[in-house]
Amino acid sequence: MTNWTSSAPFPVNIVNFFADDTVNRIVKNQWHFLHGTPNEQSKEMGGGHFVPHPFAPQVTTRGLSEICERNSISKDQIAYVSQRAIDYLPDNLGQFRAFVLLPFDDWEQKWLLPTKAALAEQLPCYRLPLDQHICDVSRNIPCWLVANILREVYTGRMSWAMAAHHWGRELTSFEYRPNSDQIDPEQLPFSQELYMEKRKLRAQMLEKLEHFSDMLLNEKQKQNPSGEAASYVVTGANAISVSENGQQKKQKQQQQMAIRHARRVGLTPALVGNVKTRKYSREERNRRRMEEAKKEEEESEMDNNLNDNNEK
Repeated sequence: MTNWTSSAPFPVNIVNFFADDTVNRIVKNQWHFLHGTPNEQSKEMGGGHFVPHPFAPQVTTRGLSEICERNSISKDQIAYVSQRAIDYLPDNLGQFRAFVLLPFDDWEQKWLLPTKAALAEQLPCYRLPLDQHICDVSRNIPCWLVANILREVYTGRMSWAMAAHHWGRELTSFEYRPNSDQIDPEQLPFSQELYMEKRKLRAQMLEKLEHFSDMLLNEKQKQNPSGEAASYVVTGANAISVSENGQQKKQKQQQQMAIRHARRVGLTPALVGNVKTRKYSREERNRRRMEEAKKEEEESEMDNNLNDNNEK
């Protein structure tokens, strides 16, 4: 929203966007700039037509290089931005025409770091020089906040020092980490309905994967009914080892079949692995982080009060 209302808005492009049915449902519920609010979507079903805002982000399946070539932007005018980079952005940003931001938590998804993406694209990666002006700057600065700071510094309204002091609370506060349950104009608050919907979708995906993996495994056993019995022909300790090897092979086969089916229906193996291994959802993890941070603050306050009383 701040980009739309700014006197010098940045053109925003969301590139490499490939979505399945699950992601499309979430996008339709959350990206109101693309599909409109629920009321506008109902009007569109009745024959109306939603017109996006002129400065709304453009969503495309094209890659970064293709979008930059279309806009006549050379490689030396592109910069990835990540707080894990080594080099700092200069004071004058006039040499750049495009900044690349990845909306991922650097600490949770290290295989999707902007530094690695920049290395693959053979492009430079910089960090915001904010820790030169204030202390305890978080390495996980929300994407919307990075964009706001870049816009103000790029247009010359602020220096890096002014930006660091202006957004000091957001840059150093635990509450403003990416994907946290914060109420902000550009960050969606926690929604119980959306949380339950995501849980149902995860359960459906797991059920579908288990169903197809069991079905394929049963078909394979029907084709080779003597395979299992043959493993118990050996007597003594060899019979136990052979049966254990057979169980391990079955588990590997079942995992491979589940991954193959996931690729057919558009689910990536990484997504399936995350669904199976994660104990809590993202919202629940963020809630727990917030509770832990509050407990630490309360404990520190109690310690300070005890120290004050002892000094008195």
